[in-house]
Amino acid sequence: LVGSEMCIRDRYVGEVDYARNHIFDDCDSIMDLLRTSHSSTSLVVISRNRGNISRFFSGINNHDKKAKSKQQNLRSVRYNIHGHARVLIYASRDIKKGELLAYDYNEGGFGEYPTEDFV
Repeated sequence: LVGSEMCIRDRYVGEVDYARNHIFDDCDSIMDLLRTSHSSTSLVVISRNRGNISRFFSGINNHDKKAKSKQQNLRSVRYNIHGHARVLIYASRDIKKGELLAYDYNEGGFGEYPTEDFV
């Protein structure tokens, strides 16, 4: 096994900024950190200039519930660690060697990331 269930795989790393500054951003590695009703108070993590391997984890088609349960092997959760917001990515089930690492880009409940064309 590459990873067992509940094993932390990585944390999503990048620069934290207000969402309003990235509404028309062409970066494909932006993750919601804190969502409020206004982009001026919502926070995002942008891993364009600073990041790690987690920015390359694949997304799943969360519009196809059958595919989601089959493909998803990672989950993300937001934590406050010593006053700093962190996004941890952990194994949601046992992962075999060679298996694609994939999680739901819309797991935070916002459903705004278009995944219907994902395999």
